[in-house]
Amino acid sequence: MEKNRIKNRNILIISIGIIFFQIACSQQYKLRKSLPPKDKEFLSLVKYIIKKQERKIFLNISKNEREQFKIDFWKKRDPEPETERNIYKETYLSRIEESNKLFTTEGRHGWLSDRGRVYILLGAPDNRQVYPMGYSFYDPPVEIWYYGFFPVLFVDSHRTGSYDLVPLSNYHMIELTKAGMVLDQDHIKEKLIFDFKFKMNKLKNGKTLFQLSIPYEKISFEAKDKGERFQTSLKLFIEIFKNKNKKTWNFEKSYLISITKKDLEQLEKYYLIKELLDINLYPGNYRLKLKLENSYDKKKAEKTLKMKIK
Repeated sequence: MEKNRIKNRNILIISIGIIFFQIACSQQYKLRKSLPPKDKEFLSLVKYIIKKQERKIFLNISKNEREQFKIDFWKKRDPEPETERNIYKETYLSRIEESNKLFTTEGRHGWLSDRGRVYILLGAPDNRQVYPMGYSFYDPPVEIWYYGFFPVLFVDSHRTGSYDLVPLSNYHMIELTKAGMVLDQDHIKEKLIFDFKFKMNKLKNGKTLFQLSIPYEKISFEAKDKGERFQTSLKLFIEIFKNKNKKTWNFEKSYLISITKKDLEQLEKYYLIKELLDINLYPGNYRLKLKLENSYDKKKAEKTLKMKIK
């Protein structure tokens, strides 16, 4: 009996919540419908970058206040408000024009398409791979855009020329949303800076275990097998100097990395390099220099540290 009472109460609470949500949506729709054409046009224009609270405020203020709202809207997004030009606004509007020219197969204005939205928020991709006939005869047309290693996938499922954004994971959508907030690739690019972590452990047999880990999300890959596999090779250089400039030991090796399309959904994983090194160093001060080079995009990462052998 008690369980049924609690269940009925929860259903009532949910029902009331849905009703209030529907009322709020209906009110916003009526307010938007009553807007003058110029204000409707503004809301449509900034649909990708306006926040929910900003939209609510805009719909509930007077006509004169809305004019000031528009000025403030662009000004607070301007990275250089002390200058006359608003780079943010200029970039946003120019990308809308570019999207309308680039994506003409959508059956609507290019900027209103998924490809247009991503182009406006992130800019032109570093690499754009197009498969108009699909990966195979039976597959729909596909486009893959890369911002560094970060992939954005579009699929024309109905073969009508209209490409839909296909999220690869929740992580993927969260990062796209964050990047869109700043109208730039900076958020994604910062996460893609080629970098690595390493540690060295001296073993009892006199040898040294060297371990180096690189997040997959920071490695750029070349697409293989029509986008089903991604590949590159990393070249590792290790140099040890005594008295700053005298090289006493060096190591060099390449590592081939090949991952599948499914691996792209697991960007939090690391590629691990492990080497058992035979290093005999006399007591003294040394400098260890590490360099890692990606064969695909030629990006390099270097680290140097001081060592004291007793």
